[in-house]
Amino acid sequence: MKSFLGGVISSIDNLCDRSPVGEVEVAGGVFRVWQASNWKVFYENLHDTMHAQVTHESSVVAARDQAKEMGEMPLELHIMDGNGEPYAFWEKLDLCAYDNGHGYMEGIFNPGAAERDPVTRAL
Repeated sequence: MKSFLGGVISSIDNLCDRSPVGEVEVAGGVFRVWQASNWKVFYENLHDTMHAQVTHESSVVAARDQAKEMGEMPLELHIMDGNGEPYAFWEKLDLCAYDNGHGYMEGIFNPGAAERDPVTRAL
């Protein structure tokens, strides 16, 4: 398994290290996507750091408006808000491609947002 995952195992380690309860559970099934186009288009989109501001602008605006009404930025909205980072933020991210179609786009996880989230705090 480790040889199949290759370098992307660092992303899985990162996910597990951030668990508020110290572990994660794999709950059955697989995530599959049927992409009716050249596979390279889909893979490239997953690693495209320049499209977020334009493609997800409406969700960023909605998240910020909702947070303003609520007086706080819960984790669910914080995740959408992250797509509104300025281009300078996206241009600095590292992109890694690994064997077997795995890849990783470095991102920023703000642990402070998880600490403020009532669902996470309840765990």
